[in-house]
Amino acid sequence: KKRMSKQYDKSSGFDEKQFILRCEPRVAKEVRKFIKASSDKSVNIASLIEFSDDTHGKLTIGNKSWDAYVVDIPTIVESYKSLDCKTYYKAGNVSQMILVGFPEPKEWVYPSGITPPTKNIRDHWKKTEINIPKEDIKNLVTEFESALEEARYQEKKKNDPKKPPEVDIDIEVVEVPTTRDINDFVKINQSETMPYYNKYGEVNEEK
Repeated sequence: KKRMSKQYDKSSGFDEKQFILRCEPRVAKEVRKFIKASSDKSVNIASLIEFSDDTHGKLTIGNKSWDAYVVDIPTIVESYKSLDCKTYYKAGNVSQMILVGFPEPKEWVYPSGITPPTKNIRDHWKKTEINIPKEDIKNLVTEFESALEEARYQEKKKNDPKKPPEVDIDIEVVEVPTTRDINDFVKINQSETMPYYNKYGEVNEEK
């Protein structure tokens, strides 16, 4: 990975590279004072940083200087530009940060991102690492593909124009009593004064 150049040079295009400058509060105060006092509308802070190697450098403002360190950002940071504050265009990916006025870092990959939710995100990634056997992954992929194929088949079958339309038929079952059932009912409910009817509908005096 390419680091910052050892010395700022307009012909090298260093001023077009994007990075994040993070300063210790006392240093940040001096940087703001320098920017306000400058007659230039566009102040290039990168021109004030001189690097001795890939990761070490110095920020000099007037007769004051502070140690600077280049570290990699563990998260993806995108930068955008706009001419009217309505339409934004992606200008690049920011992958490095310059620390000024802080102690020298132990690792050259910063442990946190640039927003509060990404604090100590590298430790979080290590804690949430899950080891899944390759065989289980293959089985899950196979099951997913089978379920997807079945869903496609059912969808195709549902939309098939040759398939006859399905008709919903309501069937009601009605029980029809037999002659024996009618005679049994009559025998049970027939009083002594009521005539007795046989299966032919004739009055029978004998019971």
